[in-house]
Amino acid sequence: MYKKVIKTLRLNKLFISIILISLSSCVILRKRNVGYVEEASNLYIEMIEINGGAFEMGCDKNMRSCNEDELPLHKVVLEDFYIGKYEVSFSQYDIFCERTGREKPADNGWGRGNRPVINVNWHDATAFCEWLSKVSGEKYRLPTEAEWEYAARGGNKSKHFLYSGSNNATKVAWFFQDTIAQSKKERHLNKTQLIGKKRPNELGIYDMSGNVWEWCYDGYDKYFYKKSPVNNPKGVGLGLVARGGSWYTNAEYCLITNRDYERGRMRDNDLGFRIVKIIK
Repeated sequence: MYKKVIKTLRLNKLFISIILISLSSCVILRKRNVGYVEEASNLYIEMIEINGGAFEMGCDKNMRSCNEDELPLHKVVLEDFYIGKYEVSFSQYDIFCERTGREKPADNGWGRGNRPVINVNWHDATAFCEWLSKVSGEKYRLPTEAEWEYAARGGNKSKHFLYSGSNNATKVAWFFQDTIAQSKKERHLNKTQLIGKKRPNELGIYDMSGNVWEWCYDGYDKYFYKKSPVNNPKGVGLGLVARGGSWYTNAEYCLITNRDYERGRMRDNDLGFRIVKIIK
């Protein structure tokens, strides 16, 4: 009788273990459908999975007045990819600098840690992606302008907001406001802020509007939309595209369709980046 009870307990324990393992597997699979964490070289970057598809890129005149370089509205088709849940932070970029012997960029006295890295040019951002690709065995780079806009719009879950996640800029973006500039009590807001403190967009991505401008892979061409290929277009031009606006700009620059550019060697205190991982 004693042996029979022990055997029953062992079988019950085994059955419970199998159930727990199955449940944990389901959780892992569910997380993978949303994204993953890159952990190469003790550098942790949360990535969000973006299901590809077709979308209308550029400015819709029914939404607001459009800048010339945001026209015409045109169809773009993208493959699946992953994009950073947040802008690359100082803590992440500093690890890259320590591993490669690069000089760390200045933080303007605002603090490092989980603030978005600033004072990095396009070549610095590209070097970070190349290094991460090497140590992880994956394919990382800056997002193309089309990938950036698709992700900012919310991908296939888009609710067609003006800003990334809302029609109200203050809910999703850190940007310059005259009322804040005039208030001594709130002047500390006129600089970069910790990542992820505003609302995310439809895909759970933070700070695609405001905080810092984000370098893109593409060269800038004012008239590129008039001749853009359909499949994941990559512009070519003398300047490099930057998207999203920043703490230093007004809300108009934080609109998801707004385009800007800088010289590739430009470093500034409102210019950073986020990364993309290529699946194929």
